[in-house]
Amino acid sequence: MEIAFVEAPRLKTEPSRFLLFVEQSSARQLAFNPFLLAAKNGQVKPRHLETYLNNLRHLFQASNLSLKMAAQAALLRGKKDLANFYSTKVAEEAGHEKWAEEDLAANALHLFEESKQASPSMRKLVDFSRQLIPQSPELFLSYVLYLEYFTVLAGPEFLKNLEEKCAIPREKVSALYNHVVLDQKHAAEDNAMIAGMLETDLADQAYDALIELEFLVSAFLADSLDNTLHAS
Repeated sequence: MEIAFVEAPRLKTEPSRFLLFVEQSSARQLAFNPFLLAAKNGQVKPRHLETYLNNLRHLFQASNLSLKMAAQAALLRGKKDLANFYSTKVAEEAGHEKWAEEDLAANALHLFEESKQASPSMRKLVDFSRQLIPQSPELFLSYVLYLEYFTVLAGPEFLKNLEEKCAIPREKVSALYNHVVLDQKHAAEDNAMIAGMLETDLADQAYDALIELEFLVSAFLADSLDNTLHAS
């Protein structure tokens, strides 16, 4: 089923410092991230798209496993509501890596065997997110909120630039296109769940995690321009 594309607004809720950070971060990324600027300037090439989509494929696979880990950790600590939240996301996110695989095929991108691995920056992003779980399963909410709300905020402009400046229609970037729409609802749910940390001793740790996530996401996006295995 095709998902209608809608320009996504900011969440209509009292802004917490968590939400404000992601909103400011998305603006910084759109203004300064080399990959997002390349789309704006019509410079995204097939080899760049290949790296980006392959990294998304790894991200979706890894995030689903991470959500299962977070759900189990929450359950072991007696946090049933949090465990249920993560478990629901496991079901919602299942199989999304197939979107990236279909995009690779739709764009006639055939990965060389050596380029099927995730980039080092993507592995660092996944590793960092999983390190949050044993500290406290609540901290993993920072990762979930950042990725989903960032997608809602930065995704529409990026997709528009790919289509208008790089001749890459959004239907061929469905791995992002679909999430821009679906994550509007998800980000609101994330915000409602993470709001419970605002008045706890975990608040500063959660905010620090958001700061690190901005750096890691920026690096993985920028890596899309650094694929020199088969430059064209």
